[in-house]
Amino acid sequence: MVKASARLCLVIAFAACACGVNAPPGSTGGTTVSAGQCGRGLVVVSSDYVTTNVSFIGFGGEVLSASVVSSGTTSTGLSAPLSGDVVLPTTPAQGDRIVLIDRYPAAVLTWVDVTSGSVAAQLDVRTGFFANPQDYLEASPSRAYVPRYGSNPSPGTVAFDEGNDLLVVDPAAKAIQDRIDLKPAMAGEVASYLPSAGRALHAGRYAYVALDGYSVDFNGAANARIVTLDPQSGRILRVTLLDGAFNCRGLALSPDGKEIALSCSGLLSPPHLDQSWLMFMTAEEAPLEIARHPASAFGAQPLGFSVGYASATTVLLTSFGTFPDGSSGDDEVIELDRTTGTHRVVLRSARSPSCGQSELCPFSIGDVACAAACGVCFVADAVSSGGVVHRFAVGPDGHLTEPTPIVVEREIGLPPRYLQLF
Repeated sequence: MVKASARLCLVIAFAACACGVNAPPGSTGGTTVSAGQCGRGLVVVSSDYVTTNVSFIGFGGEVLSASVVSSGTTSTGLSAPLSGDVVLPTTPAQGDRIVLIDRYPAAVLTWVDVTSGSVAAQLDVRTGFFANPQDYLEASPSRAYVPRYGSNPSPGTVAFDEGNDLLVVDPAAKAIQDRIDLKPAMAGEVASYLPSAGRALHAGRYAYVALDGYSVDFNGAANARIVTLDPQSGRILRVTLLDGAFNCRGLALSPDGKEIALSCSGLLSPPHLDQSWLMFMTAEEAPLEIARHPASAFGAQPLGFSVGYASATTVLLTSFGTFPDGSSGDDEVIELDRTTGTHRVVLRSARSPSCGQSELCPFSIGDVACAAACGVCFVADAVSSGGVVHRFAVGPDGHLTEPTPIVVEREIGLPPRYLQLF
């Protein structure tokens, strides 16, 4: 995850303890389901922030493989065991392999074969410091980008060890090729504000990388930025300042590929509701802001780290529950009708046992993942019913029906948190 001191995410403070997690069984393999219009289904990463389990589920809610690979399995080819801080790429996976991003402190990419469930390769992307990779964006079979959040105060010991960059990786060779320095994107800010590169998204001719712009000591941040990248050459084409928006971690591409949705949570320690926005921008070299909705329009809580298009006119977003400033509420999933501007809460999470009887906690609701062309959305819920993935069918009007909870895996007993289409 982002360093605990970063105050970007209070996961460490609110994480449920790992007590009661069972010994890991062997791998249940991959899946032979063929890719359809929207792919095969979803990758689900479940975690208690100490250990991790990876599962596959189909678009109908069927479990394709309960434990493809986990922190405890050794028969799948893992040379570096998965930690408890494994996330998935923002852009849907293509082909016969998925990529797991082991963030902090491991900084390892793991390629997993979809059919067999075996580990094809792993790549250490630390290059001598706590690199803290945040995403993986594959532009071609021989070129991928890894946003690295970390900063190296003493670079120059090994190759590519500066940090504050996009690491360029060859997915075929599983090797580091180059790095793209992101510090120039912070032009105009004082030197203490670093790029803090987070999530990335591929949209046709362009790639987009969100920068959090945190200070060296993580006590402040600059306005968030979106960097437009030529995915084939790696050239930075444009830097777009998101005035008044901070900590923008949720990225999603519209079904027609012409628009980007961006969820900004604001600084979270304490929460700053005035910095939290849902934004819509054109997917162009110079993204133009189409609309901006303040978090206060949806309730009294900052927006979460995930967003998705349920249809061309309907967007799913999340909001956080209680924070230490005294605000109270459950984590929520919200449906926004872009045509009418109206919204409704479609899901509230249960209370986390780690919070006690009278408190509520954020970070119960995790990722949102939608396959608009197939009329279905999924939401990871780490707490309700012991941890489930909720499946929503999307009606002809673009609105969601009542959710169906999916129990992904029970032997290991880890709560679902991260989702990716594959």
